[in-house]
Amino acid sequence: MRANVFIGVIQYFLWFYQAGSSFNKSRKHSNLIDDLKDPDVNWTLTPIVLVMSVLCGMSFEMFDFAPMFDLLDAHALWHFATIWPALFWYSYMVRDVEDGLKDKKYD
Repeated sequence: MRANVFIGVIQYFLWFYQAGSSFNKSRKHSNLIDDLKDPDVNWTLTPIVLVMSVLCGMSFEMFDFAPMFDLLDAHALWHFATIWPALFWYSYMVRDVEDGLKDKKYD
């Protein structure tokens, strides 16, 4: 469990770094608030939201509890909490690759 948490936290920091650098590269305005409101720029911050939601879901695994009603336990809630980030992660990855390919020049 410690090894999984350690690798997970490293991965979270790497995703934060990647999101921050993509956001800075995509900025169009001199005002941060305007960039946060601009959908052509703020999509680069998607990993931060998704990582934070997975981090909250990870708390179910870290702070395990006995099953409620002999049906619902912490591990089941962990799996439930990781469903929606996976749905949004795929669309983010596709857009990130398309944006990266747009920046490349092919001769």
